[in-house]
Amino acid sequence: MVGWFTDLLRLAWGLLYWNFRKTVFRRRRGPCPCQAPSDSGRAGETHCEACSTWHQPWRFRRICPHLTRTPAGVRCGVDTAQIQTFWGRALAYYAGTALSIYLIAALGIFAGLRGIGYAVTPTDILWPPAWHRIDQKRAEFFFKKGATALEAGDIREALFALGVAHNLAPRDYATSALLARLYQGTQPALSDQLYAQTLQRHPDHAAQTAQSWMRALLARGDFSLLQTLAFDRLMAGQENPAPWLHVLIFASRQCHDTAPIAKLATASAGEAWRPVLETELLWSQGKKDEVAQRLAQPGSGASPYIVRYQADLLLALDQPEAAVQRISAQTGVPDADRVRILFAAYARRGLHEKLRQDALRLLARQPSAAVVDLLASHLIRHPNAPLLADIVAQLRSTPLPATDEAFVAYTALFCAAGLADDKPHMDQLLDTMKQRSNAPLHALDRARDYFDRHDSTTRLGNILAPLALSLDATYAIYETNADRDTAR
Repeated sequence: MVGWFTDLLRLAWGLLYWNFRKTVFRRRRGPCPCQAPSDSGRAGETHCEACSTWHQPWRFRRICPHLTRTPAGVRCGVDTAQIQTFWGRALAYYAGTALSIYLIAALGIFAGLRGIGYAVTPTDILWPPAWHRIDQKRAEFFFKKGATALEAGDIREALFALGVAHNLAPRDYATSALLARLYQGTQPALSDQLYAQTLQRHPDHAAQTAQSWMRALLARGDFSLLQTLAFDRLMAGQENPAPWLHVLIFASRQCHDTAPIAKLATASAGEAWRPVLETELLWSQGKKDEVAQRLAQPGSGASPYIVRYQADLLLALDQPEAAVQRISAQTGVPDADRVRILFAAYARRGLHEKLRQDALRLLARQPSAAVVDLLASHLIRHPNAPLLADIVAQLRSTPLPATDEAFVAYTALFCAAGLADDKPHMDQLLDTMKQRSNAPLHALDRARDYFDRHDSTTRLGNILAPLALSLDATYAIYETNADRDTAR
């Protein structure tokens, strides 16, 4: 074994050494480096000194095929003048050895990576131009790991795994979007940076990214940046501008800053919405009489959003009948907006029993997450303890299906109870959600403590950011509880 190994080492070195010495010999014609100088130099008679130190001299033939067997033993098979170099043989040995080592190492790496869980193929490992796919497959692995951790409620593990995935594939849209959404509760500055990068890098996903960023900013209560985002989207010419116009108006009211609205009113992008923008500017200036005069004009032919906007202002002007009439007279207005305005009008007119009957009838007729969320948003804007108790009781007897939409609706109802200081129903709803969820609900526990203690040291946005809430419920909370989210 030792002899074989030493001969292997001699082979590795000798392929270079003896071919080099032979090259020098052929050019200078000095003494032959491999034949015994005391011999004749003729073929079959001359000893090969090069192989004399080998454990098995015949193995030297791998370096020099001139070596031959004779009755007298191993001898050089050519005359001194015919000694040749065999660089091709050396190259073949070295190349073959290198290829073998490469293949063994590549297959070992392939087996190791597959064992970890990376979905690599042999081509990804063996073919250098495909090596970039290794990082892609690793990124996919960590993305799946992060998504699984998120589904299990392990936010820390999800953040770690998605962070690794993002470092490996910083331009992957799904990873950037999900990581930005997760960061918005713990590292908002980093979340905003990721959202801005994603908007720039993936213009084909701009609408989806902007929508997700808007939800994050709204939940956090970052109204200044929300205002900027809405203005930029409107100036960029959104396909569906009405929701963004609503965001801009809402954020501007929260910021007490109408400059973007005034700028949009004079831009071509805001031409279709100029009546709304001008009315909003008057409203922000406290010119209620002029606003009322504008709203007194017929609203036929207006878009659904304009009608909704006008109805909301009529409610704010304490004209509930006019608000209901305005939204009822227009076609194309979503049923949810009609119901919301009608129920708000009932609340303003003190028609609590009528409101209760219609609300419970609606819930019994359409027991869906959308209806529960609508009623919860109404209760946030217009607290009504008896109605809340009735809705909770009905949901207890006829619960919603265990879906993500239902969880969002239950969360909105939980917030309505918490903001109304209704601890029994808040705890009841919290227990219901915990029974229907496999993941820990730390965000809801923190929200319960916030509502229970009437915490004035914590921003409302820090509580809402990690919660699963609909846009309308979030709007409702900030509309009626803005004073609880003062900047600290």
